[in-house]
Amino acid sequence: MACRPVLQAGQPTGYDVIVITDNTPVWGFLKQNGWLIPLDHSMMTNFGKYASPLVKNPRWDPGNRYGMAWQSVWTAVGYNSSAIPDPGDSIQILFDKKYAGHVGMMSDPQELGSAGLLALGIEPAASTYDDWKKAAALLQRQKSEGIVRAATSRCSCPGTTTNSRTRKNSTPGTPSSCQSPKAPEHYPPEG
Repeated sequence: MACRPVLQAGQPTGYDVIVITDNTPVWGFLKQNGWLIPLDHSMMTNFGKYASPLVKNPRWDPGNRYGMAWQSVWTAVGYNSSAIPDPGDSIQILFDKKYAGHVGMMSDPQELGSAGLLALGIEPAASTYDDWKKAAALLQRQKSEGIVRAATSRCSCPGTTTNSRTRKNSTPGTPSSCQSPKAPEHYPPEG
């Protein structure tokens, strides 16, 4: 975080607004150190009227005291419905041994860790250090059992488009999280 020394010195950074992802350590770090200034909710009337309940009052910022969503994105499980006619309705498909060597996972530590937490039934926003250790063990087992073919930060599935939040690497007919105009998207109930 480039502005850390300036913030530690109590000096102005020159920024009034910063854009960060809600599920990154940066948010907690800024909040923990008292470097966030509460928002003026009287200036957020459209947010109050039109924002989805999904982005109001998040666990990491009760009452949207310091932040508000300006966009919303998700990571979904993508698959070839010709090869996988019934993928089920769970993120567990990414941990299924029958797809060994054909599963692509994101290399982003937050996305990857969150997938492990959700597979264990743990809400990432309420997770603890010990929960992350359990998720890491699950993900290491997934890799050591040969289930994961690759972890990548870019999508290389045929017929897919690249997006900064929903990218995985996979082979045709296998579960992954690429965006494709031809493939159905799968939203596991775990999150």
